[in-house]
Amino acid sequence: MNFFKSQFHGEISDIIHEIKKQAENEFVQQYVDIPPVPLVRLQVLFLFLLDSNVTVENIRKYVVPTLLVQIGLDCHEKVSLTAYRDLNQIRSRQLAVLAGDFYSSKYYYLLSQIEDIALVRSLADSILTINEVKTEVYTSLPKLSADQLLALLNTIDSELYLSFLSRYVKEEELKRWKNIMVKFIRVERLTDELFSFRWGQIVKIQLSKLLEERTIQEACAWLQGQALELLDQIAVDVDRVERTLIKEELQNMVDAFRQQLNSQVFG
Repeated sequence: MNFFKSQFHGEISDIIHEIKKQAENEFVQQYVDIPPVPLVRLQVLFLFLLDSNVTVENIRKYVVPTLLVQIGLDCHEKVSLTAYRDLNQIRSRQLAVLAGDFYSSKYYYLLSQIEDIALVRSLADSILTINEVKTEVYTSLPKLSADQLLALLNTIDSELYLSFLSRYVKEEELKRWKNIMVKFIRVERLTDELFSFRWGQIVKIQLSKLLEERTIQEACAWLQGQALELLDQIAVDVDRVERTLIKEELQNMVDAFRQQLNSQVFG
C-alpha cells in the first residue's frame, strides 16, 4: 500500500528502487524468499528525517542502508529452529542465514561512507538490542501472554528506527515522534498479522498466541480493535506536528490504515 498522496512519490520511489538495486543478487534470489521492503517504516522514517531538516540526499543515504539491514534481519527471522534431516531444508536454512549476512554487510559498507560515527554507533546498539529481545522471545515464548509478546515484537520492529530520534529531533518533539513512530510500526505489525491470517497464509506468531485464549474471530476482532485504537492515538500526536506537508502525509497514513481495517468485518 502506498500511503502518500502526492508530495513525495518520486523521492520514495527512488529510495525503494535503490534498496531493491542494492538487494539484487541472482544467487540469493534463486534460493531465498527475500522479505519485502517495509513501506510503513520507510515512510515514517522519511517523514521524520524531513521534518528534522535533513536533506533528501542525506535521507537517502541513511534510509537505504537502514532498510537493507532490516531486510537482513527479516531474512534471519525466517530461519527455522527445527532440527531438519532433509538436505534441501538444511541447505535452505543455511542460505537464509547467509542472505541475512549479505544484506547486513551491504548495510555496513554503505553506512561507512556516511562518516557519521555517532549514528553508526547508535544503529549498532539498536541491532544488539533487537537480537537480545529476539533471544528473549524464543526462550520465553511459552510463558509470554499475547500482550507481552506483542510488546517485545514491537521493540524488535521499531528499535532500528528509534536510533535516529536522539540524533536529529529536538528534545520537546522527541516524545511525540517516538509515539508516532512506535505506534505506526505496531499498527503495521497488527495489520500484517490480521490480513496474513485473513488471506489464508500461515498463522503468524502473534495470532497463534491470541488463539490460545480466544476463538479465531475474537482474535481477529481484537487485532483490528487494537490497531484502530492506536490510530486514534497517533492522530492526536500528528495533529501537533507543525509542518503542514509532514502533517498531511502522516494524516493520510492514518486514514489509509483506517480505511483498510474498516473495510473488513471481524467478530
